Amino acid sequence: MNYFNYISFLIAFLGFQILAVGSIRSKNVLTLITTFIILSALNFLPIVLFYTLNLQINIIYFVFSLFALSIIITQFIEKTSIKIILIYSTFQVLLIYPLYSFLFLLLSKQFNFYNSLKLAFIFLVALYSSISSFSVSQLIGPRIGRFTKDGRSMAIPGNNILFIYFGSLTFIFSTISFFQGYDPGWLQFVFSNFSLSIIASSLSSIFIAKKVDPLILISSLFTFMIFTVSSNLITPSYVILVLTFIVSFINIYIQNKIEVNFLFDDPLFLVVPVAISLIFLIITLSLIKGFGIIFIFIFTIIYIWLSNLITIKLISKFSNLRYHPNQEEIGSDLYEIGYEVNPKIFKDF
Repeated sequence: MNYFNYISFLIAFLGFQILAVGSIRSKNVLTLITTFIILSALNFLPIVLFYTLNLQINIIYFVFSLFALSIIITQFIEKTSIKIILIYSTFQVLLIYPLYSFLFLLLSKQFNFYNSLKLAFIFLVALYSSISSFSVSQLIGPRIGRFTKDGRSMAIPGNNILFIYFGSLTFIFSTISFFQGYDPGWLQFVFSNFSLSIIASSLSSIFIAKKVDPLILISSLFTFMIFTVSSNLITPSYVILVLTFIVSFINIYIQNKIEVNFLFDDPLFLVVPVAISLIFLIITLSLIKGFGIIFIFIFTIIYIWLSNLITIKLISKFSNLRYHPNQEEIGSDLYEIGYEVNPKIFKDF
């Protein structure tokens, strides 16, 4: 299987995952459109050269990746130069991911895990991009875009929590599908029970808050993602409905009665349930298929974290911006945000 077959999926998933890093804001529409076209062409080039599937599927994948790329651009664009975006995407698409694919296949064969992955390479891409984007968010900080006069990051009014939610949702889906292999049944399971979770969360929200609060509904629905990770252990489907209702009820009661506010403007509020569900999944599969899976996961996380660290350090070399802690607002540049969170990594010029 050619490593470049699913590069458009890689870009697409990267786009949706990077949604969890910050908020969308852009003042220069012309720069946004120009960068969007250049980056799309750059990432589509390997697909033109290496794709072996039919033209119709190519077009669908390409449109999907274009849509995600537009989201990536809006994350970084405001005062970020085009070259920074191009450098990051080029490293991910043409160097880091192909090398990872090669090493992963070697490890998979070594641990007799290869056969179950022959038809599931798209899920490997989804898993890679998910971990990659979350590692980037840990390096550059939870928020992008607006700072107080003393240099502290602050929430941007109007953040769309749906972007953060669906980015994390993609993370869970890609993890599930990656381990289940090429099995279309998981999709039917997810969406049928996803509908049940919407009903359960809505009912619990109406019962306590007398309304369906979008933020409450979103936070409640995330509990369903945890149950979905262990989908093979939870049957029949109505059990999902009951469990989601119970967890949603507790969640909404805490937020409405005890007035504990979750940081919906901060994507890091999703890290704990994601980590719990992922660890649970790894342990379960390790007991079933052997502990080589744990080794592969450790290798994956270390590799992706280091590759992102190196890439971001290289990007900072091309950045022409400085960190100005006394400015009321500075742009969404990787260098500036990274310097605040990790000054040792992002040393000022």
